[in-house]
Amino acid sequence: MKIQEARAKFIVGGVNSGNFLLASLVGQYLMLAYPGSINAKTSITSALYATEVGFHPVIPTSLGTDGNDSVNTGRLLRNKADPDQLILVQRDPLDVLAHTYLEHKEMHPALKVQTFLDDVAGITTVNNFTMYCNFANFQWGEVVKFEQLVLAPEKTLTRILNRVKAELNTDRINANVVEKVVTQSRIKSLRSGPSTNNIEKVGIHKSVFTPEQIEYIKSRLV
Repeated sequence: MKIQEARAKFIVGGVNSGNFLLASLVGQYLMLAYPGSINAKTSITSALYATEVGFHPVIPTSLGTDGNDSVNTGRLLRNKADPDQLILVQRDPLDVLAHTYLEHKEMHPALKVQTFLDDVAGITTVNNFTMYCNFANFQWGEVVKFEQLVLAPEKTLTRILNRVKAELNTDRINANVVEKVVTQSRIKSLRSGPSTNNIEKVGIHKSVFTPEQIEYIKSRLV
C-alpha cells in the first residue's frame, strides 16, 4: 500500500482523558489486521508506525500537561497542524480527577482527597490543559467523548480508523478485527455501574468524592 503523504494524526487529551487508550486501540487493530507487517512491540508504537500498512501515523499527546511528552508538541500543533490532523478526546473532569487521585494514592496511601485536589497534580493540571487549548484556539477535526468510546467502542473505533486511514488505502476496515480488539481490550468493562471498581470506569468519581468535594471541584474548574 502506498500513500501520497504521511500526515500525522494527533489524538489530544488531558491527563487520563482516554487519548492514549484510543491510540492503543488503533494500534491493536493494526497489529491484528496486518500481522507481522509493523515492527512494533506495543500498540502505541504500532499506531506511530501506521504508515507501514497504509495509515497515517497516530500520536497521542497531552501537550506536555501530564509531564509525559514534550511541551513543544503544543507549539508544533498550534503553528503547523491542520484541523484534520487533530482529534480531541474529552472525559468528565470529575472522573479524570478521581482516576488520577487513585493512581497517586497507590503510591502515597495516606494522601487525602483535598490535599490532592489543591496540589498541582490535581485541579490545576486539568485546568492547565483546558486553558492551553483555549489559548491555542485549536480547531478540532474530530471530538471523541470518552464515555461514548466506552458505550459504543465498535462504532467509535471504526470512525477513527477511517479518519486515520491514508487516502490511497483502499482496504476496508475489518469489522471482525474491530470486534476482536474491543473484546480483548475489555473496554466495555469501563462502563458505569457496580460491576467493576476499575479506576478508569465511567462515573468512578461517585465512589471517590463526596457531594461537597464535587461542588468544590466544579467551582474551580475553568
